Amino acid sequence: MPNPRDELSDIRASGLWRQLREIKATTSTTITVSRQTVVNFSSNDYLGLAHHPSLKKAAQETIEKFGSGASASRLVC
Repeated sequence: MPNPRDELSDIRASGLWRQLREIKATTSTTITVSRQTVVNFSSNDYLGLAHHPSLKKAAQETIEKFGSGASASRLVC
């Protein structure tokens, strides 16, 4: 059986080791990582549309008309 420490060492040596980065200002389209401001493409709102007034109004009107709810993909169901 392989030694887990050796496997982890191999992962680090190959550059595949993943580590969480400290991120500040996560509520906008940009974040600060290592003192550099970058676009947060991992956000569900990287375009900044979630707070756009016309989209908020359209969402509210649609919810009033059709309701809302969570569901899964058809493949899951």
